Amino acid sequence: MPTINKIQKRPKKSTEHKETDMRKLRHTFYATTEWKKLRLTYLKEHPLCEECLKKGKITPAVDIHHIKSFVQKGAINWELGYNPDNLMALCKDCH
Repeated sequence: MPTINKIQKRPKKSTEHKETDMRKLRHTFYATTEWKKLRLTYLKEHPLCEECLKKGKITPAVDIHHIKSFVQKGAINWELGYNPDNLMALCKDCH
């Protein structure tokens, strides 16, 4: 009688992110009410992906990206994080 050999499954790679200090700092910033309000305001003022617009494409923006990181030398630069001149509205593909 024939035998069916089962293919052994490879162990799944962990999809969990390591909780690094930088990640904790970013979470602290993104959890603030001030950031949430700024993000919504910026999205209302910039509803289209700024990178796609440069290429002549029209795509809705869903993410707000900091041009220059607000986490510097292991600390949050609050002024840079809340500066609207340091933000870009992007679609998922561009972000």
